[in-house]
Amino acid sequence: MVYAFCKKCGEKRELRGGLCEDCQSIRDAERMKGILGEREHKTKEEVEQEIAEKKKDRKFWWGTRE
Repeated sequence: MVYAFCKKCGEKRELRGGLCEDCQSIRDAERMKGILGEREHKTKEEVEQEIAEKKKDRKFWWGTRE
């Protein structure tokens, strides 16, 4: 194992791509949040209404009969 100083926090640890494991996981989380976007929080009623709309949509239930 090779230990060196982290480029971000400066602690001497085992590095992965120049960053320690903690800094790398923070950077990965920030990158994924940018890719996936912010998750919008919905109330229970909004979720139930969305499910009811999907059940009515034939494209959603393409393999079933009514």
